[in-house]
Amino acid sequence: MKTSNQLSKYQFSGLLTGLVMATMVLGSCSKDDSEIIIEGRAKVMIVNAASGSPAQDFYLDNSKVNAEAVAYSQSTSYISTDAGNSRKAEFKNNSNASVNFTGYVDLTANENYTFFYTGKADGSGNSSAVFKDEQTSPSSNKAKLRFVNLAEGLASANLMITGGLVFASNVAFGTASSFSEVDPGTFALQTVMATSASTSASLGSFTLQAGKIYTIYTSGSLTGSAQTAISAKMLTHN
Repeated sequence: MKTSNQLSKYQFSGLLTGLVMATMVLGSCSKDDSEIIIEGRAKVMIVNAASGSPAQDFYLDNSKVNAEAVAYSQSTSYISTDAGNSRKAEFKNNSNASVNFTGYVDLTANENYTFFYTGKADGSGNSSAVFKDEQTSPSSNKAKLRFVNLAEGLASANLMITGGLVFASNVAFGTASSFSEVDPGTFALQTVMATSASTSASLGSFTLQAGKIYTIYTSGSLTGSAQTAISAKMLTHN
């Protein structure tokens, strides 16, 4: 069983990894009467992007957020939750409630976020990444697209139409590109290592509709096969 990676009190920003003194720091963290109360609601989407992982449950401040466990390559719709600073976020195995990852996040009222459960870049354990989502619709007859690189073995990657237009470039592992407006249509896509065009993986075909906001994320491993091979999924944010 993979071990839990715990973090110090820290706002999620891209990929998070464990800190050496995390357990000690977490043990000393507690909310007190001097903390500012944040009112309002935020929305969160939960994605399991850790290849080969069991189904996951997601918790905020020890309360489960998702109604059904999230299997690998699956995601929830947006779920409303309280806004607030330093909310404890955890991924746990649905089968035995074993904690796989713990971190702290600030959630701003009226904002949307996507939380990814994923592996580390070297495949040595569990991690997580969270990104604030776009809510502003694209220009007329355009779509908006973001790329999240969670494929082990691709330290920096491009997302592109096979043999053609690059949608996003030099996206480091565990990070996201900005949202960009693109033409709608159906495209065969591939991800390519930014430093070596000969290292690539086909991702299949995706249809982008005008007026929609999307994230395409990769998962799996460059050296994997079957379920653990590099693959991609698309999330719709509106």
